[in-house]
Amino acid sequence: MCIVAPSGSGKTNFLLNLIKVFSQGKGTFADIAIITSNKDEPLYNYLSGEFEQIQIKEGVHSTPKLDDMDKELNHLVGTVSLMDIEGTQAEIGYWIC
Repeated sequence: MCIVAPSGSGKTNFLLNLIKVFSQGKGTFADIAIITSNKDEPLYNYLSGEFEQIQIKEGVHSTPKLDDMDKELNHLVGTVSLMDIEGTQAEIGYWIC
């Protein structure tokens, strides 16, 4: 899934509401990583405090490696507000291609 819209249109709120639904009860994903340029935001603080399988990480360099993930489990990696930071497109492209 790719969520693309102008700044201030609610992309982060939409993603976080979707993750909240996926995380209720047993949950859909073994772990969820949200990679952002600034993890100190109220929505991220809420999610990471509410659901133990959610990790909020800062900077594209902290994106998990596919080879390190258990192939028997479902994982979710989301990037938020990183495309406009110089030098991040190539690393994010690794996940898209």
